[in-house]
Parts: sequence; structure tokens; C-alpha cells
Amino acid sequence: KPFPSVFLPSRRGRNEGDKGR
Repeated sequence: KPFPSVFLPSRRGRNEGDKGR
């Protein structure tokens, strides 16, 4: 990914997508 998915829906789970939650 060109950027961390902290603001995107968690596709990978708490690993990458849900980091900001």
C-alpha cells in the first residue's frame, strides 16, 4: 500500500486497517 490504512476500512483487521481505532 502507498499509505497506511489507518483512515480506511479495516481489511486486514487490527493489523493495519484498524490501527487508528
